[in-house]
Amino acid sequence: TAAYFALKKGSEPVHILWNPVNHRIQAANNTIHNLSGLNAKAEVYDFNGRLVWEKSVTTDLAPNSVSDCFTIDYPDKITKIRFIRLTLQDEKKQVISGNFYWSSSEYQDFNGLNELPEIKLKAEAKRTFSNGKSCIEIRLTNPSPAMALVINLKISNPETGERLLPAFWSDNYFSLVPGETKTISITPENAIPDDCVLQIGGWNIEEQTLKISNPD
Repeated sequence: TAAYFALKKGSEPVHILWNPVNHRIQAANNTIHNLSGLNAKAEVYDFNGRLVWEKSVTTDLAPNSVSDCFTIDYPDKITKIRFIRLTLQDEKKQVISGNFYWSSSEYQDFNGLNELPEIKLKAEAKRTFSNGKSCIEIRLTNPSPAMALVINLKISNPETGERLLPAFWSDNYFSLVPGETKTISITPENAIPDDCVLQIGGWNIEEQTLKISNPD
């Protein structure tokens, strides 16, 4: 469920976050190790998916600490609803934490999200092998100029609707900014049936059903 992935994200040992009270971007290090040379970045998009502000800084994180990185400075003219995309990279430029929020200039007024245009994602899914196990790799791209919000993926039997369970997903219930691509890996506990399909949906996502291709 979405709650699982929300908890997974919030429980990251190293985590980047937005504080909605003071609009500060913070990084938390819940490990026992010093972390140095990290790059914290924030991007602010307006409701139409246009990048209107961004900033990044290099920061060091002490063990068991939360550090302020910077404060978002919203442009004077910006839509009521805006989106915030955060990334935290290590010295090798590998993303070790990412986060995504929507915010409103009017307290808890998110009715405008219902006006987001419907988006058809570019998608492909194929069977792969990892550590001797059969897996499924999904590659999704948001080809539109608008936000693709709360994307929900399922692997299921097209006749019965029965889902492929148990299975371990790298991520789900995520969002994509315009032009962004994300790869998801799924490791089922049991064999992958030949007739299973990928179902794609979400907040403003056009529903699709795709066959899962065999390895190259």
